[in-house]
Amino acid sequence: MSFAGKPIVKTVLAALILALCLAGTSEARIIQAISQAQSSGQTVTPEVLADIVSEAASSDTSAQDAAEAAAQQSANVQTATEVTRTAVQTTSSIISTRLEAISQPQLPTGAPGQGNEGAPGVPVPSKDNAALPDDSGTMLASAKSSAAAGMSAGQEENGKPGRLGLWGMGTVSWAGNNQSSTSFDGNIYTAMAGVDYRVLDVLTLGAAIGYEGTNIQTWYNEGKTTGDGFTVMPYASLALTPQFIADAAFGMTFSQYHSSWIDESTFLKRSRDYGAFRVMGAANLSYYIPVEAWLFKLTAGTILANENSSYLTGSSATSTSRQDNFFGELAAGGSVKYSFDKIAAKIGATYRYDYALKDADQDRDEVQGLAGIELTPREGVLLDVQATNSFFREHVNNTTLSATLRLEY
Repeated sequence: MSFAGKPIVKTVLAALILALCLAGTSEARIIQAISQAQSSGQTVTPEVLADIVSEAASSDTSAQDAAEAAAQQSANVQTATEVTRTAVQTTSSIISTRLEAISQPQLPTGAPGQGNEGAPGVPVPSKDNAALPDDSGTMLASAKSSAAAGMSAGQEENGKPGRLGLWGMGTVSWAGNNQSSTSFDGNIYTAMAGVDYRVLDVLTLGAAIGYEGTNIQTWYNEGKTTGDGFTVMPYASLALTPQFIADAAFGMTFSQYHSSWIDESTFLKRSRDYGAFRVMGAANLSYYIPVEAWLFKLTAGTILANENSSYLTGSSATSTSRQDNFFGELAAGGSVKYSFDKIAAKIGATYRYDYALKDADQDRDEVQGLAGIELTPREGVLLDVQATNSFFREHVNNTTLSATLRLEY
């Protein structure tokens, strides 16, 4: 390998190559470029060597920038997925809480703490027990034995549940990730209101509208994401038997987000505004077991959701990229509620498995615990306060506090 120039120039260039290698520039890349230049008959002058070194350094910098950008994009996707998960679980929980209120059997009126011993109950389903098949007497006996197990609602004059229900619910969720490369934390605020009507003794249809506010700090890039979204969600509940209930809900959320962060390659603050459209569906099967003042519930269900984001504007550059955050979950669990007079306490646990998660390194499952209390100050009015928390999911924490006010007519 020969160099054109004086010995002192060669020494300086050798020192330059060494310094660049110590700074992270690939020595092999520089030597390979020099060999290629010589094999082509080109004299490696100081100017040529300087160009080779500069190109190698630029190539290494570009590769490092690309790797950093890919790592940040991966962190962004993971954060967006977790935020979507929390938002979808919260919205689904709000609707499930409402559907439980209109579907669960009431405890026997003669149960401890319930008062009104001997008061007539409300068979579900039926306005007329004669409409039930009684070949074997099974369905009819079930309805009659559920005479003290009406629907959780206001009562009509004939003792049956009120057909019209109005409700409102607010939640705040604290979500976060403590892994350094993807660390974030923040809040998601959700408020929903709805109306439903019992069109048949076994079928209730309803619809809800809601607001969703997002405020997330992304520590891995010194950034922040805020957003506002609006949700429309119809839902339905069907009593397959007096104690076996199916429910389903479908929703659409339209959101606008603003994100800001520090670009690691330039150390400049960047930002962008973008819109997102989320669709989700949820379905559950629940089985209720009333035992005196206790009400046991077993549930299995699924949630499917996809949020599509379109990056529209930015302070540094315009982007038109799109991102899909798909979320799919299977859930199974149970709860137990004890009622005394106008107060009921509830605890429960649900196992959740995310079957749509693409990153194999992320934890797919968790156990979500629940504790709550219900107050019924008067007939047809109910206040429900409950808290949920996620357990056994690596690096992730998620806690939600909710309050619901229901009016039944």
